[in-house]
Amino acid sequence: MSTPPLPGKGLSVKVDQELYDDLAVIMSAGKTGDTAGMTASTAVKHAVSLIAGTYRNAWAAGVYRRVSNRRSSPARSPRMTSV
Repeated sequence: MSTPPLPGKGLSVKVDQELYDDLAVIMSAGKTGDTAGMTASTAVKHAVSLIAGTYRNAWAAGVYRRVSNRRSSPARSPRMTSV
């Protein structure tokens, strides 16, 4: 597992059909339900934020526990396992 890019650095991801379809849905919906939609960059940030919140809530509720990775700090790049 690698670490996330530092703040201010770019992120590159290859868009396959599944990602294209998912981005189209998120971008058309808009972050606050507006009809203007959003950019791909904003859609990715929004989606990552939603998933990260889900992980944080699962850990806080004790549904999953963090498992450290030997190459990185468990606080920075945790994995989820069932409890």
